[in-house]
Amino acid sequence: MFGIFPSDRGVSASADGVFRDKGSFDIVIANPPYIRQEDIKELKPLLQSQRYEVFNSTSDIYTYFYEKGWQVLKQDGLLCFISSNKWMRAKYGEKLRRFFKEKTALKQIIDFNGYKVFDATVDTNILLFQKGETTSNVINILNIQPDFTKDTDINRYFEGHKLGMKQSAMDTKCFTFGNAAVMELKAKIEKAGVPL
Repeated sequence: MFGIFPSDRGVSASADGVFRDKGSFDIVIANPPYIRQEDIKELKPLLQSQRYEVFNSTSDIYTYFYEKGWQVLKQDGLLCFISSNKWMRAKYGEKLRRFFKEKTALKQIIDFNGYKVFDATVDTNILLFQKGETTSNVINILNIQPDFTKDTDINRYFEGHKLGMKQSAMDTKCFTFGNAAVMELKAKIEKAGVPL
């Protein structure tokens, strides 16, 4: 798929060539496949051989789509994906979180927190990043709350519920979102306590 696998069926030769060109696109929008790592074990050696920075032997397939999307973006281009939100907290997502923190300017993250966007039993998020400078970047973050329904105007909800967080404050061990006071309290607790 778009150069992630060596012989993609259903992708024309000309399209395949376009997706191999690095820095070709102003914007990349996708809903990467929802395929658990247990179902792609035979692909792991291939993915590892392609030297993905985000490679982890236990990560789901969508993590590679994020890096590939970044590769085909022009400098300052935008990527917007809807995918599983497991990368935010799972151990396998640490390399992806580091990749986002160091190589992108995260613009928006919407975490649906269990709200079912699709029929699939996947907890989703929408992530928007810009390829480029990360210094002093502030991320607009929305954690969907139980009051959100299918009839809710998401733009209005976003404006009323978003919080801003400095990208530099994001911990690659786990992306946890909160205002400055919450994050300061979290840091104090973690410093004083012993992780389980």
